[in-house]
Amino acid sequence: MKRITVAVASPSDVPNEREAVGRVCQKWNVDNHELPPLVQQMWEYATPELGGHPQTILNKQIIARSDLLVAVLHSKLGTPTPNASSGTVEEIEEFIATKGAGRVLLYFCKRPLPNDIDPAELMRLNAFKKSMQSKGLFKEFTTTSEFEGELYRHLDVKAHELLENRLPLPIKPAEKKPEREDKKLPADKRLHKLIEFGSDLETIANRFQTRMDEFNAIDGCTNDKFYALGGHVYTSVATCLDRYLTHGAGHLEPQDVKVLENISSNLKHLAANYENPSNDFRDYWKEGTKAARDLKSQIAHIQRRSGRL
Repeated sequence: MKRITVAVASPSDVPNEREAVGRVCQKWNVDNHELPPLVQQMWEYATPELGGHPQTILNKQIIARSDLLVAVLHSKLGTPTPNASSGTVEEIEEFIATKGAGRVLLYFCKRPLPNDIDPAELMRLNAFKKSMQSKGLFKEFTTTSEFEGELYRHLDVKAHELLENRLPLPIKPAEKKPEREDKKLPADKRLHKLIEFGSDLETIANRFQTRMDEFNAIDGCTNDKFYALGGHVYTSVATCLDRYLTHGAGHLEPQDVKVLENISSNLKHLAANYENPSNDFRDYWKEGTKAARDLKSQIAHIQRRSGRL
């Protein structure tokens, strides 16, 4: 079943708010029963696993598999990790890096502080809060019921943005290859790194179609480099599709995912198995043009079903 997974990040001093996230998800699911359900995900649900730092394992099991993040802080920042000032901070930073800042909902509680508050811990918390003021908007609240009401409205906005593909995943910068591999790169510099076609389906499809139109305008040629460039384009589009299917396709129907996977697989096959380069270059692009049309047609089908067209 399709679902929207909502991760919860917080130290141990806001148990009521952590429970409230579950109630908000349940209420939203009842009010929006025709849409994919919101499912709360917390560290308490993690599967026991050895072989790494606990926070690294939590990042893999929860953060990497979630669509939205709700982070709540009150009187402390939490236990430091090898990579951040606390586990909660690392989860926020990891989510921003891999899923995008637009998928993070950050809240600070203004209730009176407990009598046994650690002054040093409070300083760390205040420093983090101040750093967040220049990075976006967060929400302050006093009571759990106030938090619950605000969170319902905010999750409703984010859920619809996610379902409408308005929260694309960030584009990761291309990794530089080791020098020994650079020496093996093709002479044509256009083939040294994959082409970035985008992080959402519409952008990928539109840029792919534009590239196909450009090459279809070529008045025939038999130069092998044009075949290599064609294969490079196919590989790049397939890579962008695979990235989207891995991280941003939680709202899609299973049959839509299958069609997109088939288009990606076909492009990879074309890139690896183009036939006799002595033929007219345009013949090689006929299959690519068909793949571009299939991709745009499938996106239109998805949009019509979701009411966007």
